[in-house]
Amino acid sequence: MTTDLLSHALERHQARDFEAAETAYRRILTARPDCAELHSNLGSMLAEQGRLDEARAAFETAIALRPEFAQAHCNLGGVLRSMGRLADAERHLRRAVACAPDYWKALHNLGQVLHEREQFDAAINCYEQALHLQGGSVETIVNLAAVRHDQERYDEAQSLLARAIALRPAAHQAHHNLGRVLQAQGQLEEALRSFDTALVIEPNEPEARLNRAYTLLQLGRYSEGWAQYEWRWHAKSAAGGPRNLPQPLWNGSPLAGRTILVHAEQGVGDEVMFASCYRDLISEGAHCTITCDQRLAPLFRRSFPTATLLPVIRGQEDWHEIARQRCDFQTPAGSLPRYLRGNAESFPRQASFLVADERRVQIWRSRLAALGQGPKIGISWRAGTHCIEVRQRSTALAAWRDLLAARGVHFVNLQYGDCAGEIAELQTRHAITVHHWPEVDPLIDLDGFAAQIAALDLVISVGNATVHLAGALGKPTWALLPCHWGWRWLAGRTDTAWYRSVRLFRLNRPNHWQALFERLRQEWLERAGLAGCAEYND
Repeated sequence: MTTDLLSHALERHQARDFEAAETAYRRILTARPDCAELHSNLGSMLAEQGRLDEARAAFETAIALRPEFAQAHCNLGGVLRSMGRLADAERHLRRAVACAPDYWKALHNLGQVLHEREQFDAAINCYEQALHLQGGSVETIVNLAAVRHDQERYDEAQSLLARAIALRPAAHQAHHNLGRVLQAQGQLEEALRSFDTALVIEPNEPEARLNRAYTLLQLGRYSEGWAQYEWRWHAKSAAGGPRNLPQPLWNGSPLAGRTILVHAEQGVGDEVMFASCYRDLISEGAHCTITCDQRLAPLFRRSFPTATLLPVIRGQEDWHEIARQRCDFQTPAGSLPRYLRGNAESFPRQASFLVADERRVQIWRSRLAALGQGPKIGISWRAGTHCIEVRQRSTALAAWRDLLAARGVHFVNLQYGDCAGEIAELQTRHAITVHHWPEVDPLIDLDGFAAQIAALDLVISVGNATVHLAGALGKPTWALLPCHWGWRWLAGRTDTAWYRSVRLFRLNRPNHWQALFERLRQEWLERAGLAGCAEYND
């Protein structure tokens, strides 16, 4: 009877009749609680349903019964990865490989975890071992290409993806990832074709839809791009927020005499960028209730005095309180451009849209004036939170040395986070001063930070929130960007539709900062009225 019941359980499991399969598995386990394979099978079925805690417990039981059970270790590693417990996942996957060195699936899964932990060389080694054992695994080839993409080794990534597509032409992830590789190299029309192919195969794949949106926006095809941008709510890679508020979602209808709730999303930089649309709503006669990062509240309150502000801590929003707001409509901030920025002409050429605290600005002007004659320039050199982004978008302060050697110019630190060590080392090794006021912390006091920016003559920054804030304040800003970075900045442009005062300077090739700083140096020398003070030390 147990054999028949096991056959029934396996058959129901394969047919994804999970209720019947679970009933059968548990009946057998009542009679055979010491059977590690049954606990592992039950764990696999629970994992397929997203019941991760129960699946974890089942795999742990299987391993307790048989410590060298490679498949259970491998499957437990997969569950722990899904739970975000990457270190624990790595430990169990390594155990699976130790128990069964030729277990290609465990090597593949270990490669995924190591990639997510940004241990690229180790991930590549795992994928290559897996391919040696199972050369036809399209998934492994695609994942190996993803590591090469993150290492900015685009030719290798493209070659691998071509191999995957040759093996399986209907592999939508290979086409999608090829689009990302082409996008990263600025081949935007080709990237669109790859995304389109992926979407013919899987029409509702949200990551491909969202990356297609980014590409359209980068090409300036706003109307198409903003419509596709709504897929961010379904994509794991984007910071989507709740959309189950009771107020009707605004669809661009007239707002005169109506009320609208705008709820912020994403990081501070994007929150500032999308705030460029708020005056449009107000000028149409709408009363706006706006949620915003609590650090932006004083600045937004001053800049949009007729709006009602609901300051929030990101990730800790009281959505019940937000849902109680009496408004005719609601909209995520990132959905506003869909109706207000449908083409290049719809971006207003406003000099600024945020207003700094004038009292604090004057205090900063006095502080900066005490440094002596000459321009006061704020600098910021790091961006991103993950290793890959930091490498692509950031530079070391030491790389600025030749630019910062300008005589008669005073440079001011605008970098958030711990950077005192870099500033001190620059002073010690090269006798170059970057003025630093540690009490100004943009991670805490954005209103004070805005006042400091407003008192400067120029901001030079990598593409982080400082650029958005300086541009919104109308401060002349030089933004330093990777070669083909970002849907926000369009392709091949030296200006931006979002901020009139911002100029864009792009790397000619990945991480080639020295050439970019030489361009900045020449730009500085050519600035009218400033050439006399821009003498550089050899």
